[in-house]
Amino acid sequence: MDLITHVPSLAAMLAEARAIQSDENNALAKYFTIDEDGQGATFNVAKVPVTHSSNGATICLVRGVSRAIIEASSSIKVLGECINGEYVFDSDNDKLIYESIYDTKSRMIDDGEGGKVEFTPPYKIGVFS
Repeated sequence: MDLITHVPSLAAMLAEARAIQSDENNALAKYFTIDEDGQGATFNVAKVPVTHSSNGATICLVRGVSRAIIEASSSIKVLGECINGEYVFDSDNDKLIYESIYDTKSRMIDDGEGGKVEFTPPYKIGVFS
């Protein structure tokens, strides 16, 4: 199952990861790694590249971990699932959160030959094959 996840605050995720790492009995401890300098944390699961917003929030698709594990984290929210290649959001609000971070608006880009061409990013940030 591919889960569409949202981290509203990377700072909150880092704080949670530090607290989890200090509790060896916490079931989430194996999923978080704190950087050597203590300034960052990694959620150790298979995921597509993380998409960042200008305000520090992120979204990504996660695989190989149950929804219950993600929902045990207070800093990571499940927005929905990718089922048979289709994004199924838990609510309209969750879909709006996704769309506020991942910009799918058409825009003009350089075509590499001195001209411009209209480009519309795909709606999906990624789907595991």
